[in-house]
Amino acid sequence: MPYARQNYSMSEITTMLKGAVNTSVSAGGGGGAAPNPHASIHAPMDELHQNKLFQKARVTTGDVGKHSVVKDTDEMAKNLCKAMNSAAMQAHLALLDPPPKREVDPSWHPKRQEAVQSQNTQSARNPKPKKTDIWVNINFDKPQGVVDAFEQGGASVSSSSHRYQCLGVKLMANPNNRDIPILQTCVPKESTSSAPLFITVT
Repeated sequence: MPYARQNYSMSEITTMLKGAVNTSVSAGGGGGAAPNPHASIHAPMDELHQNKLFQKARVTTGDVGKHSVVKDTDEMAKNLCKAMNSAAMQAHLALLDPPPKREVDPSWHPKRQEAVQSQNTQSARNPKPKKTDIWVNINFDKPQGVVDAFEQGGASVSSSSHRYQCLGVKLMANPNNRDIPILQTCVPKESTSSAPLFITVT
């Protein structure tokens, strides 16, 4: 199935959030290094990642300067599922889908078999997608679930709670799964955001 489709199930979204889709991928677009899929640390589904000491440690250890975690993972999954199945998301997902395979049968051109065969190169048979990864800000028309946020402030780490109105998602083409893209990260944000790509979910 193509990534651009409007029938994603909650089971598939949960799989994406868990980072259970080809977690060995570690290269982003253009050959730049990217962390392994880690959406699950923003939407924790196990006791360890739900522990606030673990969440805070991501900032205190210097891994990141700010870390946000949703309290209700199920609600986040439902919102993400609605966004993935929205009409507005399909053009962005299509960027990760390769065009249809092209190959000409040499027998159709008996006098030009050698020339035709040479045209059936690997790149022609397996065309590449326009993008290997995309970042899309999923904006909501009103605030959603509660988020715990931790932020480095000098020698200490401050914590606060707010509701998110945007999910910043990085989706990657999955070389081992043509049904489900890799959700490299899914960051809950307090305010809406428009760059570089965005959709609005009502």
